[in-house]
Amino acid sequence: MENRLWKLGCRWGSLKEKKPLFYDLLIKENIVIGWVDKDYGKNNWVLLTNGETVLAFAEIKEERQTILNFPHLKHDFLKYQLPFDGNMFCYKADIIELEENDRFLYELQQGICKVNSIPTIKKFNELLLKYRSNNYMNNNILDLLKYKKQIILQGPPGTGKTRLAKEIARELLIEDLKNSFTEVDLLAIVKEKTIINTFTNYNSFEIVKIDSNSFKIYPKGAKLEYKVFFSDVIDCIKDFDANDLVKKYDKKGVGTYLVGIAKYVVDSLEIVRQQIIQFHPSYTYEDFVRGITVKPNPDGDGVLYEAENKTLGAFANEAFQNYKLSRKQVSVSVSDIELFDLFISDIKEKIADSDEQRFSLTDAVYLFEPDEKRFKYKGDNWIAHSKGLNMKFSELQKIIASNVTERAQVKQLDGVEELTKQHATYFIKVVEMFYEFKSNHSSNQTNKEIKTALKNYVLIVDEINRANLSSVLGELIYALEYRGESVDSMYAIDGNNKLILPPNLYIIGTMNTADRSVGHIDYAIRRRFAFVDVLPEVLEINDFDKDLFTTVAKLFVKEWDNQWESSLYLSPEFAPKDVMLGHSYFIKQYERDDSGNNINDMSYDFKMRVKYEIVPILREYVKDGILNEKASSEIDKIENAYPIL
Repeated sequence: MENRLWKLGCRWGSLKEKKPLFYDLLIKENIVIGWVDKDYGKNNWVLLTNGETVLAFAEIKEERQTILNFPHLKHDFLKYQLPFDGNMFCYKADIIELEENDRFLYELQQGICKVNSIPTIKKFNELLLKYRSNNYMNNNILDLLKYKKQIILQGPPGTGKTRLAKEIARELLIEDLKNSFTEVDLLAIVKEKTIINTFTNYNSFEIVKIDSNSFKIYPKGAKLEYKVFFSDVIDCIKDFDANDLVKKYDKKGVGTYLVGIAKYVVDSLEIVRQQIIQFHPSYTYEDFVRGITVKPNPDGDGVLYEAENKTLGAFANEAFQNYKLSRKQVSVSVSDIELFDLFISDIKEKIADSDEQRFSLTDAVYLFEPDEKRFKYKGDNWIAHSKGLNMKFSELQKIIASNVTERAQVKQLDGVEELTKQHATYFIKVVEMFYEFKSNHSSNQTNKEIKTALKNYVLIVDEINRANLSSVLGELIYALEYRGESVDSMYAIDGNNKLILPPNLYIIGTMNTADRSVGHIDYAIRRRFAFVDVLPEVLEINDFDKDLFTTVAKLFVKEWDNQWESSLYLSPEFAPKDVMLGHSYFIKQYERDDSGNNINDMSYDFKMRVKYEIVPILREYVKDGILNEKASSEIDKIENAYPIL
């Protein structure tokens, strides 16, 4: 076996707090340093040590460069007593820090050297298998995301990177529910006449009535109604990642309905506070952050050219408004809350009593088609938005809570939507009507202190390296590292060009390491993200073809149990973990029902997967030089073993 393991001692200068002098610098910058006459080589590994103790493993990602190519490091190098000259080299690296219990001793060898100790190499392989296993990463990745705020899940095709990203996002949202979910939050999501699937998805049920402390539900095809208490649903939501939820919360035979409501709430929050987007080579800053948009004038007169927040800009702003509100308490009049509901009901009655089913705001603009969350409004002469726009009750409440009385004040409010600002004339008209309604209804003016709960927002960027990240992110490269600080965008919205990425916004990217057509992630981007390997693994499930997986794996590694030794078929330019086919290619697939569940007696022929998915990508690897020509005969054997008759 080729020796690909090196050792770097980080004891240049004096030790402080039992840490190597410049160890923290390597971790922060995701780099490894080396001397002119010692070249680690791309895809090799380096033990980062404090004298005799191994603290971390570093995988070299790119060929070395002279340290003079990284002028921003000069200050730190001089601070840590490191020479900043042509003899010092820098390698971009992915670093795995070892937990306290996993750190081990390595017999002292001076300076930078290759590791020749068989016990040390064996220990390295054992720990690397542990730290790169999906089970281990799943248990630790959430803590890493909270610490770094943005991570990239990287690995070869078929390892479930996007699925894992969604699971991580879901965990963050469930944490919110555990910490701050209330009955008010529950009733804001679950309404009367809502149709919900049971947790087992075998049936559905309707919320037929909401009482003071419970839902009355009617299962499809049933003869009886059932009652599910709010408190039980909230307890279930806060315990949502527990095992066997239906059995645990099966109170009077309603477990599958109770957990079904809890799942409906969790899924609803995912829609609101989780977004997923996929990058492509032509993606730009104007597509992702902010750009100029051409819009029809809502009043029907020509078009407007306006700067507009795009996916990240809008999502970051929403997260920031929550972050800002969570840092202060707001005093709200209890009577205002009660009166607002009465006011909305009064307007709804006036719309219903009108012959034209509308309520006029001005001579040309009117409210119509109210529901539980908003009025629709439009103008008689509007060409654009002929079906009307939404005037959300939540936006009206924000204006009222801010004690705003003029149109110009609405346009300066933080936390309201762009439509509210653009159509402040119509929104303030309704607010003025509320103030008048309030003056005609006397009640006790008691105040209630309300604190907004801090909520997590998660943006998933699939195929993040397919776009030119430096160009797409622009000035946000700074904002990624300095959360909560404003940066100047090239586009201003309402005269303000400030952009902020708040601490409660998390970004999860996915990256296919086998895709050679994608753009390069430069150093400035790389050091702001934590990179996590998501690698092929053997799945202990019935639908996994372990024999085929092992056969294909041997095109990349000599033995599956020792993944770090390349096979004779793999080009030396590639590491097995970057290109090996992932486990999802070897799982039997099924047709699915309307709820997305497998239909167990309707599986697809696995031979189709071999012929049209596995074999084609292996042959493409040969064509691209990832696998050499010797692999072609082995690929033929795989194809012939799964003939389609």
